[in-house]
Amino acid sequence: MDTSKLTLEECSGGSLEADHLCVLVHGLWGNPSHMLSVAQSLRAQYPRDKLHLLVAKRNSGSFTYDGIETGGERVCHEIEEELEEVKSKGGKITKISIVGYSLGGLVARYAIGLLFARGVLDKLECMNFTAFASPFLGVRSPHGRTLSRMYNALGARTLSVSGQQLFGVDKFRDTGKPLVAVLADPKSIFMSGLARFKRRTLYANVVNDRTAVYYTTSFSRTDPFTDLEGIKVNYVKGYEDVILDPVDPVTYLDHEEKTKAKHASKLRQSIGARVKKQLRKLGLFVVFTIMIPIGVTAYLINAAVQTIRSSRRVKLHEQGLAGINTENFRKLSLWKIKEIRDAVEDAYDELNNSSSNGSAQLEEEEDDDDDDLTAATRRRRGSRMFDNFQRKNSRGVSKEEQQTLALAPYQFEAIKALDSLGWNKYGVYIHNVRHSHAAIIERMKREDFAEGRPNGATVTRKRKRTSTTTTLASTTKPLKTEAGPSSSRRTRTTTTSDQDTDTTRRANPRKAARKTTNPSTGESIVSPPSDWEEIYRLIKEMRLSGPAANAAVDTMGCERLASPQASPRDRRFHTLVALMLSSQTKDTVNAEAMIRLKNELPPYEEGKPPGLNLENMLAVDPALLNQLIGKVGFHNNKTKYLKQAALLLRDNHNSDIPTTLEGLMSLPGVGPKMAHLCMGAENGWNKVTGIGVDVHVHRITNLWGWQSPPTKTPEETRLALESWLPRDKWKEINWLLVGFGQKVCLPVGRKCGDCELGLRGLCKSAERKKVLEGRRRVKVEVKEEVCLKKVEDEEADVKIESGDEGVKMEEEERKVVLKIEEEDIVMETTEVVDEEPVSVKKFEDDEEERKGVVKMEEGEDVVMNSTEVDIPVKESEDDKEEDKKMVVKKSEDVTDSSFIKKEEDDVKMES
Repeated sequence: MDTSKLTLEECSGGSLEADHLCVLVHGLWGNPSHMLSVAQSLRAQYPRDKLHLLVAKRNSGSFTYDGIETGGERVCHEIEEELEEVKSKGGKITKISIVGYSLGGLVARYAIGLLFARGVLDKLECMNFTAFASPFLGVRSPHGRTLSRMYNALGARTLSVSGQQLFGVDKFRDTGKPLVAVLADPKSIFMSGLARFKRRTLYANVVNDRTAVYYTTSFSRTDPFTDLEGIKVNYVKGYEDVILDPVDPVTYLDHEEKTKAKHASKLRQSIGARVKKQLRKLGLFVVFTIMIPIGVTAYLINAAVQTIRSSRRVKLHEQGLAGINTENFRKLSLWKIKEIRDAVEDAYDELNNSSSNGSAQLEEEEDDDDDDLTAATRRRRGSRMFDNFQRKNSRGVSKEEQQTLALAPYQFEAIKALDSLGWNKYGVYIHNVRHSHAAIIERMKREDFAEGRPNGATVTRKRKRTSTTTTLASTTKPLKTEAGPSSSRRTRTTTTSDQDTDTTRRANPRKAARKTTNPSTGESIVSPPSDWEEIYRLIKEMRLSGPAANAAVDTMGCERLASPQASPRDRRFHTLVALMLSSQTKDTVNAEAMIRLKNELPPYEEGKPPGLNLENMLAVDPALLNQLIGKVGFHNNKTKYLKQAALLLRDNHNSDIPTTLEGLMSLPGVGPKMAHLCMGAENGWNKVTGIGVDVHVHRITNLWGWQSPPTKTPEETRLALESWLPRDKWKEINWLLVGFGQKVCLPVGRKCGDCELGLRGLCKSAERKKVLEGRRRVKVEVKEEVCLKKVEDEEADVKIESGDEGVKMEEEERKVVLKIEEEDIVMETTEVVDEEPVSVKKFEDDEEERKGVVKMEEGEDVVMNSTEVDIPVKESEDDKEEDKKMVVKKSEDVTDSSFIKKEEDDVKMES
């Protein structure tokens, strides 16, 4: 089932058979639709009879200003309502998992504490808590710069209660500490509730997240990603370019390596790129100079309005007038339950410590397999991944590189407490966007969010989705090796028919086209993508005889719409007009418009033929022309462009299309793509001047990762491709990729299961679910072919065996027939009418070989070659004459003329 088109309402809920409730909580300024991709991904993995989805709705939009406490109470109320509703309908929820994004992670943790204190979690099996880019330590900037101080001061005062709690300037109730610190207090109900979950997983953006930076989303004392040129990023094997190795995320480079890396980075940036970068900064400075005053004013006004509204909502909420009885939550103690629990666990631990070492080790190993580990045992285990990372990177690293961030004391305490629970921490490297906070869960459907797409076109997208969803229902422990982000992921790949996925995935990550320096000459050259030749070959095979064959461009492409009966000049004009009409128009619609122009465009004067040519285009009324091309996109503008271009062709180009690229691009409505295609078309000038890059070529090559960083416009893609693609393929690549984009790699609903690139793991943007379905289908087809081949081979063997027996039988039958015919001939040659048959031996042709003595005496036998012949003693003359004729007639095939002569002599002797 394709869940990518499901709405949020269609993903939510579940059947009465579902026993697992999964709650999704969005972030600040968010709404439930931000969790659509996560909901679609979960629904793709778990049907409605397995998983019940609840997307929190009460805390959306401006309601997120009301604070973590109020939001957590709303979410807790929604969860309890959902449980009661399922129960009233006859269902039963026995498991629970919670996913929080951004501020939603803190809201979810608060709700978990309330559920724990109210005894709700005692009735449920707590499975997974997953956080995406959630600021566990708040969002206070640890840097002492002026901008950082302004950011801390302004943010805390413009986001109402949520801002105060996120920046750590609030005093939660009577604790005297910020709410962020209370949430991480080891003795609080929030930590007790969080400890109930079997797995706790977080995903943190390592760069480009300006909302929740790495140190807070991964609660780390250091941020090794501030200087990317001084480190080497290590990825999880099989999840390269997106998921970082949790044990060893980075390797620090020594001074020499760092210098080489910086030098190589400078070499990769051409002078033109540097100039563009500086101009871009200058442009941004000018824009900011103008827009900042306006933007800041609008922001402050909106913040003041939202703060006032938020304070009113919070007041109504606390009074119980917002639909929630807050007394059920506010009367709960934040500490009492936990203190009693800790006292019992500490006494139990002291008793265990007094045992022998062997017994203690055995108990600890058994505790590791126990789902309900005590808090003390969890503290002993700690956050092993974080410690391993610190130990690994402490060797050979300078003090400056290991510098601890200037965090507040409560943040250091929170790090220690949270690490004691044990987490699966995964850094996420989003490359394609400058602000990765929204891309980590694909908060909206955008192509540049592909790396964070949970249910989308790339292997990396599905990797992250499987990291989230496969840990949802699995009961295995977190993975501690390089195999992948979760042990459940590995279990799935080794127990299903999809186990060939890892073998087909490329062992080495693809290298995009990149600038390198020729060591011998020192010249800067562009190296092509590492696997472009294999991709190109497979695309060509699919276009010629595979799923991408017989595309619309093959028969209705612009260069094929020229009338073959027209003159060369008119054919060139046909090609130009078709290209001008093709912009933002499907080939089928464009072909229909061209047919109308070629058939219905009136002649410029009486007696002249109608149809599409320059003279008729000049004379046609614009209203009629607009009507003839009315089905193409932007037909009003194209009508003007055609009329203006016709005048320019008549006045400046001798009533023909321009012979140069610049001349074509000087025509209105003609861009680089149309100009290059017109120059290279057979019905144009048939001169290859460049690559015609349309939306298909631009989109598909970026999906493959041929350009790094991804190009933003077709013209950038053209320049990038021409820098390394062999010139003999410049004309062909447009035809290949346009047809491929029309038949297989569609803009919406790509058929990755039919694409050889996806099936062979060559496309980094392939949608994993479709690829797996395609591989299963291919396996079934292969099995069917093998079975059919086996049946055919068996039938062939049977035919061969029966054929051999038939040949033998036919040979024997033929021998028998020949023998019978031979006997018949001999019998016929010796037959005597009205007398008994005579037995003779065939006479030989040579008279010298005949032996024997013939005695012609009455009453005696005739002996010929020692063969007895019974002949009547007396015969009439007529009988002998008739016998002579019969002998001659019947022995034509077996005797020659000499034999007949001898018979005549014998007859004479007898007479």
